[in-house]
Amino acid sequence: MNAVSNFVLAVLNRAERGWPADGHQPRWDDRPRTRKMYEPRQAIGFHDLDADDETDLQALLWSCVSAFGYRNRRIEVSPNDRQYRALRVATPVYGRATAVGGGLYPLELYLRTGGSTHLASGVYYVDWAMHELVTLAPDPVATASGHELVVTVRYWANSFKYGEFAYHVVGMDTGAFLLGLELALRERGVGRRTTRLAISDESSRTALGIGSPLEDVYAIVRLGDDPVDLSAGLVPTAHAPERSREVRVFPQMTAVLDEHLSAASRERVFGFGEFPIDDAERALDSRHTAFGRFVPETVPGESFTALGVRAQQVADDLSLSLDLAPVDLYAFASNVSSLEPAIHRFDREHRAWVRCADPVPTEDLQSAYFLDNYDMGLVGASLILVVDPSVVRDVEGNGYRSLNAQIGALSQAIYLIAEDLGIGCGAILGFNNVRMGEWALGREPADLDDRWPYLLLTLGMERRPLQRFRARLTLGEDI
Repeated sequence: MNAVSNFVLAVLNRAERGWPADGHQPRWDDRPRTRKMYEPRQAIGFHDLDADDETDLQALLWSCVSAFGYRNRRIEVSPNDRQYRALRVATPVYGRATAVGGGLYPLELYLRTGGSTHLASGVYYVDWAMHELVTLAPDPVATASGHELVVTVRYWANSFKYGEFAYHVVGMDTGAFLLGLELALRERGVGRRTTRLAISDESSRTALGIGSPLEDVYAIVRLGDDPVDLSAGLVPTAHAPERSREVRVFPQMTAVLDEHLSAASRERVFGFGEFPIDDAERALDSRHTAFGRFVPETVPGESFTALGVRAQQVADDLSLSLDLAPVDLYAFASNVSSLEPAIHRFDREHRAWVRCADPVPTEDLQSAYFLDNYDMGLVGASLILVVDPSVVRDVEGNGYRSLNAQIGALSQAIYLIAEDLGIGCGAILGFNNVRMGEWALGREPADLDDRWPYLLLTLGMERRPLQRFRARLTLGEDI
């Protein structure tokens, strides 16, 4: 069995069999930065690109801000035991359009460009917070044209908290971002583009100033049809010092990464059809996690069915584009009108929820969840995404990252669909996959040939606060 297969089975069985890696304790006083800060800093602002520069380039950059940048400051009343930090000037917490594991946002964005009127060709770091492009590796002799957004994962930005589990989480983070970015690009009318789950080589990593086991390329979004062929041997002229005094490297995730770098070769195309909401930008702006917000009100059955129809459509689109097995939706319904309390499977043919198993007591559902920040007695339904994980054995085909990107994108879609329907949503990474599988599928999943619950999302009605804080940040974009 390869390193990836061993790792995935350890993750899926960790609640039942234990996983020594779960003993990792984060050092919050030595956490990394939320984005890179380069020295020396030579930058050009997004606003310095004007009508003489390509419209699609500007749309790409502002779409990054829309999908990944700060939206509003989170200063509302919350049961989060670290909420006091969000109220301090020195440690603010911001909401964003993209949902990621633990709110850590470990992705980094780079631009490879053949240049435009006000932008020289080369490699740039996309500083989504400052709305600037930071020069990394200029290429004054390039004859290339076009633009590519390179999406990487900086592992320590997640693993400082999650340890070995980080490698499982960051692939989903990538998918969630790519879905949000695609919606933002559509809103801005960007035409020909291709998003693929990319395989990096040493030359491309060198030009970005990254390397194993600290950071790797996960996706590339290309504007137009042709790749951006920059000069060979580019080396960054700026570097980003690490803030953490100690950066830990975790052996299991490093073994999985090494296996990927040595064998992966297939770049799957990421995409989906028409997204099933009318105003994607509004949904991106409003997206939030229903952490501590659920109240014991009944979820309208019509809305819950609409959520199933829309989510299944996106799931099947993603499966088709990525050439992966279908994802099935199961709901542990407890307070949904027109649905009896029981486990229901979404039936594609009849476009409806169909009862498939007896209800599970609330206390058992609560015990299958690792933490205590969601009260299962308050949610209307717990939704699990059930997958065929056998594709992770296909290291050459980039199977593991592709599966996780699919699930991350689907979870982001469900957040936005739920927001559009007035339903609260919260994703859960840590739960008992084996017990959930036994309840929903009728038997305990054991190996990679079985279907497994892969992600849990809680859905329900949210409390209506008596007060609201207006703390929205503007994108700064002229639209």
